[in-house]
Amino acid sequence: MTSNRKKRKSGVMTVEFAVTGPLLVLMMVGAADFSRLFFHAITVAGASGTGSFWGAQNTIKAISDDMITDIVEDDAANLTDVTVTPELYCDCPDGSSGGTMVLCSVLQCDSGYGMPRVYAKTTVEQTFEVVLPWPGVPNPVEVHRETFTRVQ
Repeated sequence: MTSNRKKRKSGVMTVEFAVTGPLLVLMMVGAADFSRLFFHAITVAGASGTGSFWGAQNTIKAISDDMITDIVEDDAANLTDVTVTPELYCDCPDGSSGGTMVLCSVLQCDSGYGMPRVYAKTTVEQTFEVVLPWPGVPNPVEVHRETFTRVQ
């Protein structure tokens, strides 16, 4: 009689595993997918900060777009298809530019506050594709980060 009970118990465990197994696999794939997305977002943010901080060392480095692009691409070497846009922006200390950033060649601070403040801006974008389509999650996901750092 005990061998009959053991056979029934092993059959119940097989059915339970058959029901929960695919759900567990789906949850693991989802966790891996979102982990990859967070990795991409953190890498893009770090690369953007690296490019902006490097360009902010001085005005010469701030205008060297090719060097900033190379530094950002080296920092994001684990990612593919990274788009880098380094820019140089200025605004007036008194806020006369309306709080918006404008190109340095256009801006002239004539309010008596002196020279415009110069910023190195680095924009990094990367397109991330999820392994499985998830409800409520767009595919592909655009990972985007802009970093402004004032030039020394």
